[in-house]
Amino acid sequence: MIQMIPRTYAGIRQLHPAIDLKTDFVDGMQNHANALEAMLLYINDTWNYLQKREEVRDALRNGTANKAQLIAAGYNSNPMRLPTYLKNGGAGWRSLIPAETQLYLT
Repeated sequence: MIQMIPRTYAGIRQLHPAIDLKTDFVDGMQNHANALEAMLLYINDTWNYLQKREEVRDALRNGTANKAQLIAAGYNSNPMRLPTYLKNGGAGWRSLIPAETQLYLT
């Protein structure tokens, strides 16, 4: 089962026009191969964004977070906010992310 919201799915389709993802969100999520492809593209895009951020590189270097935690947190919440959580929260960055996302990191 893939968790994705319509806006994210539309963004993935826009970023990857060469990939033949279904146009309709519901159809795309009901088709498991299509949904998996969209999720993998999103995870890859998320990691590509995150690894360019100094806050993320610092967290990896000092052991504040690992790649799996960062990908899960970025995937389940807003990856654009994750560097700020790391910067402001330091070792306690997980307390700044949404409660639902915290469940994925325990």
